[in-house]
Amino acid sequence: MLITHSRCVSGCARVLTLAMVLLSAAHAGDPPVAGAQHADRAARRAAFMAKFDTNHDGKLDEPERATARAAMAARLKEKHPEAFKKLDTDGDNTLSKTELEVGKTELKEKLKARLLANHPEADTNHDSQLSREEITTWRTTHPCHPRQNGNG
Repeated sequence: MLITHSRCVSGCARVLTLAMVLLSAAHAGDPPVAGAQHADRAARRAAFMAKFDTNHDGKLDEPERATARAAMAARLKEKHPEAFKKLDTDGDNTLSKTELEVGKTELKEKLKARLLANHPEADTNHDSQLSREEITTWRTTHPCHPRQNGNG
């Protein structure tokens, strides 16, 4: 079933919001991606580091990462309680690093499946799988995606 542009944008926005929460929690302390098209990511990383790098050494040590993960889990729990409950597999009302990594992996697979189902043209080699290169190409050329033409 092909979906309209507005439904695509709306659905993508909801999924991307959840993805950003999970990915930012899972990658606390990772270096920023270089390039002008990722200036907003660098700004978000700077704000994130200002908030959680309490010893101001430019990186997050394990206690700072734990604090960041707890804050991201609290944000996820508040904004998406159903997703939080699903990710909290041990039921301790917190998300461990392992639970976040599992959630990130599951989310990536769901996003790939959704992209393939809604936009089969993204699979340029027609192998029913989406490679990183195919996803990147789709992101930079598809009018529905905010990274089209290097924006976002």
